[in-house]
Amino acid sequence: VGFKVVRFTKDHNLLCITGTKENESGYGNAILELSLRGDTLLYLKKGQGEFQEMIHHEIMLNSKNQVVTLSREERIFNLISKGGLAKDTVVGDGILVLDRQGRQVWKWTVFDKLDPLLDDKIIANKKDWMHANSIAFDKDSNYLISFYNNGQIWNVNATTGNVNWKFGRNGDFEIPP
Repeated sequence: VGFKVVRFTKDHNLLCITGTKENESGYGNAILELSLRGDTLLYLKKGQGEFQEMIHHEIMLNSKNQVVTLSREERIFNLISKGGLAKDTVVGDGILVLDRQGRQVWKWTVFDKLDPLLDDKIIANKKDWMHANSIAFDKDSNYLISFYNNGQIWNVNATTGNVNWKFGRNGDFEIPP
């Protein structure tokens, strides 16, 4: 098992995504929090309880000391109209919030806010459709999530899951040349 992502917490602990070699770069299947003395403060493993998703790229704690991470979401779509299969898998991203016991507190997925059938490049991107790279909190404790493939940053309401705005290519703000 190797460290995929490590972040310092406000308490100066190491919050980590870990995964085995078969996991893609940045992807993992366990959450580990270590003190600087090496004490294990938290260990959650995919498949136990409500922690069922592969996680990736980012991990942090919210103001309630809950774990916030990006998750990998898979959905089946009929992509025949785009040159794909009748039952084709599209891999997207989500936000997963877990309590310290591994119970799912909140979950959001890009599939609830954007239809992959509206993407002209869905066949090329179906294995990593939006490619979320980072997540952070804004000043109101909502989420800022960046997406590589569409060149946008979204502001997602941390309670309702609504997208407040999109910044970047074809977003809600005009960007001067």
